[in-house]
Amino acid sequence: MAVPIAAVLVNAVQITAVRINATPYSWIGFAAGTLTTICFVPQVLHVWRTKRADDLHMGTLVSFTVGIVLWLTYGLLTHQMPVILSNAVTLALQCAILYLKLRYARADKRRAAE
Repeated sequence: MAVPIAAVLVNAVQITAVRINATPYSWIGFAAGTLTTICFVPQVLHVWRTKRADDLHMGTLVSFTVGIVLWLTYGLLTHQMPVILSNAVTLALQCAILYLKLRYARADKRRAAE
């Protein structure tokens, strides 16, 4: 299933590079995307500084990540730059949180086994 999704994303990126739907109201989308994306920066910094993410539920993180990917795909297919940019950045931040959660969970297991 990853191959068809990847093919859709590649095709959407190629199409998006040619034509972007920009309306006079796009600034509302950019403002909303900026605010909802910025809210993840403190979470990433907190997890990174404390080196703990055990209070973050993996199911929530995974389902949210899938939602971001779907929104990004939608934005690419409909050529909506505010949706594309905000979800691309949010996806990067969410991937950082997932990576740190897995990394610190493994470190906690190793410490507990010692």
